[in-house]
Amino acid sequence: MRAAKASHRSPGATLVGFGFIVLGFGALATSQEDVTYLSYLRFEAAGPVPGCTCSAARLGARTDASDDFDADKDRAVDPNQTGLAFAAVYYEQGPNWSASTGFYDRDIRAEPTEGGTYTWSLYVWNGSDWPNEEIDFILDAVLARDANYVLKLKAVPAGITGAPDVGTTWEVPRSGLLSIPLPSYETTDGKKGYRFTVTMTDGRTPPEPTMTDGRTPPEPTPACASAMPLVMAALGSGIWLLMRRRV
Repeated sequence: MRAAKASHRSPGATLVGFGFIVLGFGALATSQEDVTYLSYLRFEAAGPVPGCTCSAARLGARTDASDDFDADKDRAVDPNQTGLAFAAVYYEQGPNWSASTGFYDRDIRAEPTEGGTYTWSLYVWNGSDWPNEEIDFILDAVLARDANYVLKLKAVPAGITGAPDVGTTWEVPRSGLLSIPLPSYETTDGKKGYRFTVTMTDGRTPPEPTMTDGRTPPEPTPACASAMPLVMAALGSGIWLLMRRRV
């Protein structure tokens, strides 16, 4: 069962304690010995009913993935299903996406550069026969590892009231769940639903900067060191004047 929501709420959101959320995922991070980088943000659009697992839909990156469609890692969703809410990214088939045009609730990209970022546009909506007045948009970053995830609301469907303000930003916590209640919005075109951006920032130490010839730039001279010659010159002048007075 999903734990009850905490009483303290950030703008339009709730952090939810979820002690057992990582059970069953140990094998996921170690299933292949050559996977040295893996970071997932899990998410779900659900109703106010028990049973949230936040385990199916995910965005992230791993060593053995590509930025194009990977059949064993990325997954399309059927937005025509009834009685469901959806949270998914939208891609059109082209040079950068070889799979069919449509919505995907899994998109795992290649390992980022150190300190690099990825950004997704994530849409949230519900289909017909959705039985609830709200969509509980839930996110979980306990598998984030060496990355941070920030969510920002970019657009609210026309005519919707009671939603968080456009521009509201949330940092997805590493423990527990981030729960954002949204007024339900039924549509057959998910791109007309709520639109969020998800930005993943690699948290590893970025590489040292290099010069155009490949050399490492010299360390900057501390201010105290650069001022030392002036201090010594002033001190010498003072001693010389003092000695002249004594003569």
